[in-house]
Formats: sequence, structure tokens, C-alpha cells
Amino acid sequence: MAVDLHIQHVLYNGLKLYKTNNNDIFRDLFYDVAQSLSTKWHDKLVATDINFDKAFSRKKEKYPLITTKLVEMTDSTQKLLGNQGAQNNKTIFITSQCDIHIFADDFDMIRIIERICKASILGFKSNFLSKGYLDINFVGAQDLEPRYDVTTQDVIVYNRVLSFVASQELNVKPRLNGNESFDLPWELNPILKGNTEF
Repeated sequence: MAVDLHIQHVLYNGLKLYKTNNNDIFRDLFYDVAQSLSTKWHDKLVATDINFDKAFSRKKEKYPLITTKLVEMTDSTQKLLGNQGAQNNKTIFITSQCDIHIFADDFDMIRIIERICKASILGFKSNFLSKGYLDINFVGAQDLEPRYDVTTQDVIVYNRVLSFVASQELNVKPRLNGNESFDLPWELNPILKGNTEF
């Protein structure tokens, strides 16, 4: 499933929204701090380039940096007729956990990006539902910790991890030769194009 890609897309949109020069919506997001501080944070956000990268690719060395990591599992509490869904669909209920890693060498940027991540997923939740998600929720965050593997002598890089869990249905209506489904005796060791065998 593409939960991590959808979350990255939402974060791009959220950061674009809050990085605009309209300080009012940023102020609404940080309603619980003094206006002078929220203005300072907004100015810092506007002046900062936030980088995205795939988890573990190690291609980016500029901070702040956001990466995502995806873990999927079947939902054992949801059993629908032995995977036989409606209208001849094969159905699997999938629970996906997406961990958002925020790396920064500035405590303020960690705080700013963390709240924008939460607000973006909440604000764009209807878009997730329109893509077939059953739900998506924030489940927790790990402690802010220094990352010594990316810390240099001059710069200490900190990492904050936010975890979101999404529920989805994977529906498949398999068809072979136009009419037949996969509910047929399979062929062991089928020959694929190019005479490649399993």
C-alpha cells in the first residue's frame, strides 16, 4: 500500500500551506504560545528549506529533514468470509503504521514541523478517506533524541519520530482470460516470458 507516499504528499501540501506569508493560519496553529513567539517561528519556517528523503537512503545531509518508514500487517480482528468480499472481490484488511522521522539541528524547527505534520494529516483526513482509507490516526511519538550517527563535531542533530496508523481494505477482483478468476488449480513452476522459472 502507499500510505507513506500519501503521507509525504500531505506533508508537502501542509508545509506549503503554513510556509505562505499568511501568518494568520500559522498563528491559529500555535494558538497556545505568545503571538511574538509564533511570529518568530513563522519567520523561521519561511526562511528554512525542509528536505524530504526515503528512509535509510542517506542521500540528504541538509537539515531539517523528513523521512518516512512503513510497516504493514493484516488486521486479524477483521475476517470477511475468508477473504471473500462483496461482488467477488478478494479482500484483505490491512493496518499500516507510518513513522515520520524529523531530523533537525534546531529545537524550534522540531517543534514547528511536528505540529504541522499532525495538523496536516488531520486537516487532509477527508482526502485519505476518499482514497479508500477506513481511518488514519496519530498513535504516539518517541522522545526527542540526539542522533550520533549523523551528528558532526560542529552540529548536533536531533530526531523525533511520530507514528500514525491507517486502516485500509485491499480489494482485488482477479480475472484471467477475461472471465476466469484465480480460483483455479495453479500450475507449479510456471514458465514466464523469457523462459524464466521460479
